[in-house]
Amino acid sequence: MATLTGPTMELFMKSSNQTIKAVLVNDTDGRVNIGCRLTSVPLKKSLICAFRKYNCHLIIDSVPYLFSNRKRRISRIWRKKESGLLSYFPWGFKDPFTAWLECLAHAEYGKGPTNLTLAADYVFFQPEGTLSDDSDFNKVAGFLSLPILAILAGKKVICLNGTIPEYTGAIHDLVSYLFENCFYAAARDRVSARLYGCDFIPDAAFAYQATSSSKHDRKKLLITTGARNTADKDLFIIDHALKYAEKSGLRPFVLTKGIKRFTSRKEFIKSMGGEFLETATLEDTEKKLKDCALHIGGRYHMAIFALKFGIPSLLYDIKTHKNIWLSQEFQEVDIFDTSFDIFASAENLYDEARFKQWGVSDRVKALEEQYHYAIDELACKIITSSFLQVKKLYGG
Repeated sequence: MATLTGPTMELFMKSSNQTIKAVLVNDTDGRVNIGCRLTSVPLKKSLICAFRKYNCHLIIDSVPYLFSNRKRRISRIWRKKESGLLSYFPWGFKDPFTAWLECLAHAEYGKGPTNLTLAADYVFFQPEGTLSDDSDFNKVAGFLSLPILAILAGKKVICLNGTIPEYTGAIHDLVSYLFENCFYAAARDRVSARLYGCDFIPDAAFAYQATSSSKHDRKKLLITTGARNTADKDLFIIDHALKYAEKSGLRPFVLTKGIKRFTSRKEFIKSMGGEFLETATLEDTEKKLKDCALHIGGRYHMAIFALKFGIPSLLYDIKTHKNIWLSQEFQEVDIFDTSFDIFASAENLYDEARFKQWGVSDRVKALEEQYHYAIDELACKIITSSFLQVKKLYGG
């Protein structure tokens, strides 16, 4: 754990039991998707725990992203000058830009949550996996409107736990402005960190406290679909996974929000002793995973959840680099696409996991440890800054 020393420690001793009010922008804890909860819940818990180590009470209010369906409007000066985006941050057009940004934040997050964010001591912004390779300027501007508005209002914004695709032009300028002006910025995968020159802190999902499992006789195949997949791509995944289930004797366990897409396969899956599940609590999902020998699908966070139980994953290459990063980080994760014969890779992953009796790899444990250390360091950085502000305020 990071430590406070010298004058900062003296100030800390005088300022014990302080309370810091923060918000988590794009808190995904309330979503139906299991993976969204898998990452937001440990993030909030670990932050609160890290601050508590320094005798500091952190209060985190939730600010979800609304995925606004309203038509986003870009001001006239903005449309004309997208190529020279940074000239509007905030020099020369501060008032019209800030007003436009505030209206956009109200549409994307709500007026109340926007005001709550601007009243907080610190703003945590979690990009998570909300942006994809094909997100356009309007989508990105709307999503980043609130954290950038907070920066312009003088708030200390901490950006972490997100994957940011490789953008160019105006979108790249927008993202770069956010990262460069945050109090602290880190990405949850090494690719994003390299692209935008920030730190790497592993996904908060690695910090989920899974109960140990000694179950070595695993008879189910976890099948997931892709968050942004077309119906055809999801059907490709499930059909190839079912073929492997038939050959291996594993019973399919299909976890998907797109159950309607697979109506024609439902009876066949049931005839194999399989089951469908649209959503569940993290605890119930954990119980189900302990029966699974292998994961085939498109879900990044379910692959991380699976790794916590020694379950390998054969992942579909989706519209961001997060699944590719997982395959680069872990030998238990492999990538496939629609031109790929998955059987050989699935068999190799399954045989290796069975040989190891589905033990959790040292790499998974190392990333969990790295995550906690980084969050402790971040808490120390924030608290030190807060103490120095208090000291300056009172002329100490």
